Amino acid sequence: MLAAALAASAAVLATSAAAAQGTFVEGTARVESDGAGAVELTGREPEVDGGPAPAAGASRDDGRSWVSVPVLSFQDSRYCRGSRSLNVPDAEVESTRALWNLSYGAALDVVYGLAIDYAVEPCAGGARVDLAPARDLLEQVVFDLPRPDPRIEPGYGLTGLRMYLERGVGGALTYQSAPVTVALGDVTTTVRVTATATYVVDWGDGTTTTHDCEGVGYERRDAPGACLVSHVWTDRGTYPVSVTDTWRLTAEIAGLPDVTLTQQLLPVRFDHEVREVQAVRER
Repeated sequence: MLAAALAASAAVLATSAAAAQGTFVEGTARVESDGAGAVELTGREPEVDGGPAPAAGASRDDGRSWVSVPVLSFQDSRYCRGSRSLNVPDAEVESTRALWNLSYGAALDVVYGLAIDYAVEPCAGGARVDLAPARDLLEQVVFDLPRPDPRIEPGYGLTGLRMYLERGVGGALTYQSAPVTVALGDVTTTVRVTATATYVVDWGDGTTTTHDCEGVGYERRDAPGACLVSHVWTDRGTYPVSVTDTWRLTAEIAGLPDVTLTQQLLPVRFDHEVREVQAVRER
């Protein structure tokens, strides 16, 4: 039900400075949380009329009305209840209000595990916060992430023999940037990006495996604590092997919730030859 509510929502975290005061998040769409204060931004808010909002419910002669809707915001290390004024066609007033109420309830479900409006205090006055630049920073860091150069020594395999894949030089599964100063709306603060990855190996014979370590070659397979990423092919042939990384990036923002992004990178592919060795019987 929660997934359906989130899917139906066009925006959950958003506010208008003209409509309400407080430390608000705007320029974002859905919110997902692990319950520890981390905010997941999964889209961008659709364009709306940003003009000054008249009194709630006031109409204009062009067949449009202003609607005040609830939004989940963040202020002073806690979530708070804010509002936003939207200018919509008169015929869409009730459906807009219903949609945003649904979105607000879904956000509470994710953050708190229960959709109880009175559990969240109203936002007080304060500076406006825009987390979109933090999301943009994460998207830029994606291009700096380590990329694997996978190999299986000695460059070919034998049927029935276990072979070991290594990610190669530069195939690290962690990343951390130096702290940078970023303007987030009215607030300027320090942001540091960290990231960790898992990856899927498609062995080319219909088998896939998922890993969170870099792997070692055949000669180091018995080393203490060695991470083994291995496979056995039963038939000879040339197999298209691929390695696909999925990274979870986190923007650690001083004084605000973390912003996270999950990004799957394009697979790295190579061909692996598997030979068959047959015993020769002496006469």
